Amino acid sequence: MLIDDLAAEFANIAEVEAVALGGSRASGWEDDASDIDIYVYSKASVPLERRSALARRRGDPIEIDNRYWETGDEWDEQETGVHVDVMYRALGATYTDLSRVLQQHEASIGYTTCIVHNLSTCRVLFDRGGSSGRYKPSPASPIRRHLRRRLSPRTCPYCETRLVLSEGRSSKQPNVQIKLQ
Repeated sequence: MLIDDLAAEFANIAEVEAVALGGSRASGWEDDASDIDIYVYSKASVPLERRSALARRRGDPIEIDNRYWETGDEWDEQETGVHVDVMYRALGATYTDLSRVLQQHEASIGYTTCIVHNLSTCRVLFDRGGSSGRYKPSPASPIRRHLRRRLSPRTCPYCETRLVLSEGRSSKQPNVQIKLQ
């Protein structure tokens, strides 16, 4: 219900073209501590005032316009305490990134496989124009063969990493630290 409510709120914003659920909740691997990862796709930027108002109405505490990886907002839902992480993506830039990776087979440290995996596994919640399928890579894509060949030499220092989970700001959201070996 909470996820549907969030999708409906974003669907009421004129600039929003599509809303997708990502992460563990989309893949079926969620547990009681899982957050909600929402991806909002738009042709024009979603006004900061609208984003802020939505977050303030729903959450406490809130973080607006974090740009560490992608533009995003975060909050803990007031009623349930569930952490919500919303990422905003421009449709044109997303299509360009996918084309660069899937058609030109160009690797990009950090987001090459992340964005493709995210778009491949997400669950579309709202699609104003019916074109979200255009952005969902096919599992039969030749990405593995071509990217593996190009990605490995560029990401050598990152190939021997391991993720270490440590207790973060709450039990709901562990800190992830990357240690190079």
